[in-house]
Amino acid sequence: MDRYRFNVQGVNAAINYTTPEIGAERTLKALYAHSVVASGTSENLVLTLISHLGSDYDTVLISQDMDTVTDYAVLDGSLNAPLHPADKLKVTYTNTDSETISVLLVLE
Repeated sequence: MDRYRFNVQGVNAAINYTTPEIGAERTLKALYAHSVVASGTSENLVLTLISHLGSDYDTVLISQDMDTVTDYAVLDGSLNAPLHPADKLKVTYTNTDSETISVLLVLE
């Protein structure tokens, strides 16, 4: 099956990114995050499922404090989250310290 990637980057700014509708039945296979420097501030990188069923069904899939972290990965065995074609994924990170952080979502 084809892999689909969504790249998100916050350069000296917060991340507040929502993908378009997934478009087909897919599975969230991995999340990779890299910060040039550990933030030094306790803030969570959050990945939320925006459900096609409405906000009552939106679900936080990942929430990771990036305080002392420069590299963070959640791989195949940990996720395997099935996604409906009309679902979306939202990535948020406050980024108070204005670091450069990159996030890659991999779907299959």
